[in-house]
Amino acid sequence: MYVDKTRYIYELASVSTPYFISRPRRFGKSLTVSTFYTEINTTDERQVEYARNHRLTPDRITGTWMRESLLTTYEIEQAPPVSFLIQAGYLTFKEWDSELGYLVDYPNKEVRDSISHLVIMGTYGIDEWVQDELKNNIIAGLREGDFEKIFGQMKRTLAAIPYNLYEQRESYYHSVILTLLRATGIDAAAEEITNLGRSDIVIRYRDHVYVLELKRGRA
Repeated sequence: MYVDKTRYIYELASVSTPYFISRPRRFGKSLTVSTFYTEINTTDERQVEYARNHRLTPDRITGTWMRESLLTTYEIEQAPPVSFLIQAGYLTFKEWDSELGYLVDYPNKEVRDSISHLVIMGTYGIDEWVQDELKNNIIAGLREGDFEKIFGQMKRTLAAIPYNLYEQRESYYHSVILTLLRATGIDAAAEEITNLGRSDIVIRYRDHVYVLELKRGRA
């Protein structure tokens, strides 16, 4: 059972009277307080710093099962990535399993795109003005069907990532490109399985579907 505590959090934020909440047991008291603490104390700059320090990437966020004990972390700087994002309001619970715990995921596309923006700035060190250029040219390329423009912009954006943040793994480039696409607001999905096989990245834009197969060549 899940209880929406939004109204009570609003009441806590609206008055100065101290509260002592001791019951009932296992009712999400620690998680509620941690979420409240995070919303008040975690600025955009602090979130970017956290993403940078923890090398936050999409594959460390979604499709993750987490134990209930991880939800009680109070010191936000020491929280594991999934716990941090739950407390910051970026993730929600999709399923519960008595053995595995909670399955977490994005609540909606808007939040997913917002996390992508956070990852791009923190983990990959790409400035906002580069992201604006990326968004404008990617969307223009999709509208015009000009993939040379899209690939050219991708190359310029990848070149803006500091060399010390690069990893020589094909999966790294999958993650970066998917995150860049999502940060523009485009509907992009990874590892989609069909009767013909598995697609690295699938882009859905208006009435078109584009399938990308990514390979890293030898330098």
